[in-house]
Amino acid sequence: MSDILSELNKALQEAASTRMPFGRFGPQGAPPAGLLICELPFEYLKTFVKRGFPKGRIGELMSIVYRMKLDGADEVFLKFLKNQPATPRRKPRQKTWNFEQPEE
Repeated sequence: MSDILSELNKALQEAASTRMPFGRFGPQGAPPAGLLICELPFEYLKTFVKRGFPKGRIGELMSIVYRMKLDGADEVFLKFLKNQPATPRRKPRQKTWNFEQPEE
C-alpha cells in the first residue's frame, strides 16, 4: 500500500515541478519556460482526453492532473507549489501615467 502512495506522491511532485514542453502552454505560449503541468487549465486537459494524451511520462502526468482536477482534488498541488513562484499567465503590460494637464 505504501508503494502506491509513494509513487503517487512522486508523480504529484513531478507534476508540480515539470513544465509543459509544447503546445499552447509550452515555452512559446507561456514564456519563458511554459506552465507547470499542474497549472494547466482543466479545459485544455479535457481536449487531450478526446484526442489522447501524449506518449511517455508527460502524458502520464497530464492524465493524473486531469483526473485530480476532475475529482476536485487539485488543492493537493498547493503543498508542492508553496516554495515555487507562480507562473504569470500573461505578459506584464507596460504601465504609463500622464499627470500633466492639457493646455487649453
